[in-house]
Amino acid sequence: MKKLLFLILVLLIGCTPSDPAEFNPHTGKDSISMKFFEQTPPKEAFENQPITLSVILQNLGAEDITNGVLTFSTDRNLIEKDISIFNFDLAGKVTMIDTTGDQNFYTTNAKTKTIQGLTKQDTTIRATACFDHKTIFGEDVCINTDILNQKEKPNTCKRSKLSFPQGQGGIISVRSVEQSSIPAPGMGEIIPQYIIEIENEGSGTAIKQGLTNLACSSQGITKNKIGIIDVTSVILGSQPLECSNKDLSVERVERDNEFYDVQRTKMVCRGLPVPTSTESYTTSLRVELSYGYIEFIETEIEIKKLTVN
Repeated sequence: MKKLLFLILVLLIGCTPSDPAEFNPHTGKDSISMKFFEQTPPKEAFENQPITLSVILQNLGAEDITNGVLTFSTDRNLIEKDISIFNFDLAGKVTMIDTTGDQNFYTTNAKTKTIQGLTKQDTTIRATACFDHKTIFGEDVCINTDILNQKEKPNTCKRSKLSFPQGQGGIISVRSVEQSSIPAPGMGEIIPQYIIEIENEGSGTAIKQGLTNLACSSQGITKNKIGIIDVTSVILGSQPLECSNKDLSVERVERDNEFYDVQRTKMVCRGLPVPTSTESYTTSLRVELSYGYIEFIETEIEIKKLTVN
């Protein structure tokens, strides 16, 4: 009996996180993972044959995804489907208290059609996910009140650029923050300034939030809704900051001797004047970004003509 109780105690201890404080959901540069389930659809099928289309969605981001839309697209002349559109909700790492969020399967039945005049024909099946998401960034920054280095006390708070390659648990991430202080119009004051670089870290497209149903419909969205980031808040300590330039644009950047086209922007955010008589100090900078996102995957299927000897 004592051995049994000891074994149960060991199992319970083993199932308990060693240090929950170490868990930080706001890391990583993903939001959603999409993949076709094995052989759904198959690589090959005969004409007029029933097939299954199945996609696995998983939320890899920190925040929950609600009211997302998943669509299956096919060439209507070659494949007909039972269901084309699904709605999905996937809890994120914050809710799941895990290194990954929730996942689910979405399946529809389909059937290949008769191919005309050919022995075989290739066609593409696409699955597209449209969803709203958000990114929450938090970091300590320094407010330098001695920009002319005139104080006797050593100035430990200098102009600097902070980089965040690890991400914040969203596919739109804060890549860097350049912190500085500029002279205020009034005498004896400075204005804290932060240049915040935001980038789309994924292969999909950022869009204005609240347009997921339209974005995943046959109608689609207009060009002026693409690359729009809603800056929900930028707060320095307890003080909201005013920021400029909240739209992403496509830029060509070089990384590791290779060039990439990325969606990114730089926001300039400024705070209220601070007296230079105040000692330089550290406080928190919190940024919350809201956005919509379109992600898709594709696979090929070969439809063969059914020949009767």
